[in-house]
Order: sequence, then structure tokens, then C-alpha cells
Amino acid sequence: MKIQILLFAHLREAAGFEMKTLEVTAGSTVGAIARNVFSTTLKKFSGSPVRFAVNEDFVSEETRLREGDGLAFIPPVAGG
Repeated sequence: MKIQILLFAHLREAAGFEMKTLEVTAGSTVGAIARNVFSTTLKKFSGSPVRFAVNEDFVSEETRLREGDGLAFIPPVAGG
């Protein structure tokens, strides 16, 4: 099945893309996809705190993904 990965802030800059389509196994969890992305595309940030959202709702790593879902990686940000 296909999902969209969306990266924000320094993760987007490090990966060199904002959005990318991934082919994943049906029933994959957010955590499984995150581990894969951090072990390949974002090695430098493996273990960094990140929140996840699916289709604009914050979710846990146990959330199962469905065809066409958008999975956002949202790092903590600061500013004023």
C-alpha cells in the first residue's frame, strides 16, 4: 500500500524533501515506518524526540496505517 511521509523543520532539511510517497506493507504501524525512515533517510536523528500525526491527528507508534494515509514526523520546535 502507498502512504505519504511528511517531514517538518530540521528533518525536512536533513532529508532533502518535504513529502514522499512510500510503498509499505499493509497494516504497518507508525512505529515500524518511523524506525525504517530513521534507519535509512534520517540516521543522524535516530532516537530524537518526534511526534507523529496521521491525517493531521496526533497518534501513537502503535497506530496502524491505511492506504493513502499521510504520516507526519513533527520534531519539537522553539521560537517566539
